[in-house]
Amino acid sequence: MASVVDRLKGSVEAFQALEPVSKAFLVSIPALLICFLAYHWQMFLCVLVLLLPTVRLALWWCKQGHAVVPLDYILQSFAKGFYILLILGTGCGFVAWLFASIIIYGLFEALFGNSNYLGWFWLAEALRWCTFCFVEELWKGLFVRWDRLRRQEEVGALTRAHAISGVALSLGYATSQSLLFVLLITAILENNGDAHAQATHEITGDEFGLMVFFSFFFGAVSMPLNIMGTY
Repeated sequence: MASVVDRLKGSVEAFQALEPVSKAFLVSIPALLICFLAYHWQMFLCVLVLLLPTVRLALWWCKQGHAVVPLDYILQSFAKGFYILLILGTGCGFVAWLFASIIIYGLFEALFGNSNYLGWFWLAEALRWCTFCFVEELWKGLFVRWDRLRRQEEVGALTRAHAISGVALSLGYATSQSLLFVLLITAILENNGDAHAQATHEITGDEFGLMVFFSFFFGAVSMPLNIMGTY
């Protein structure tokens, strides 16, 4: 019991010593959760599932990580991935995806016409999603390289703090992108169904099951891939 109290006191003291940027990020997470809950409680539950790896990292820091890396350092690394890299990687990738969709579909329709639509549809889909992945990975590589060099100057390239901050940045990006995808899926599903469902933005049981499926898919497949790729 005493050890638990000491850990809680240490966590409170660490929070009080945080820089304003880190405190602002910590405040933004509960604010986002409240917004998700107000939007759809079903989405809120899916978001909690996607935040489990982040909770695991937080528990690790409370138990033993505080002796390895400062809380400020790990929070700012996570925030970079959660906000900045999401805008650069996913945002720019989505813009490239839109331009690629216009160019590729326009070119294929001009060359093959709508009569052979099913013959070239999957190739066009593969090309535009490859464009998205290429731009996303390019930004991830550039941003992570910049951040890695910056961290080396602060704590050294071979320290555990350097490695853990890289994990935090990767986890932050993977988490925020998964949350964005779940938000898009929820927006699509709430406008699906009959006129009453579209007017009330109701999420049915089947649609909620689909959201849960995608949440576990993102948590088990896309998030690990994003973490490994970014790291």
